[in-house]
Amino acid sequence: MRFVYAHFPLNASITNGSKLIEIRNFLGEKKVRKVDMLDGVNILRSENIKGELVLDGNDIELVSRSCADINPSTRTQSNYQEEN
Repeated sequence: MRFVYAHFPLNASITNGSKLIEIRNFLGEKKVRKVDMLDGVNILRSENIKGELVLDGNDIELVSRSCADINPSTRTQSNYQEEN
């Protein structure tokens, strides 16, 4: 997964033994958005590419669901209304 932003740079911290990601400064907000990884999924920063997260695990469904859990945590109300 890659961080994509236009104005406010995101800050993401990986904690709890690579099992939790905390997203800060999303659209300049002070709120910390936390997403837990599912069992058997680890999250790491890419060493080669800036702003890239690598999710790793043995079960592709759990890895995919963990990626899908990160996506709605960075949704805004206007994005939600456009899709529905």
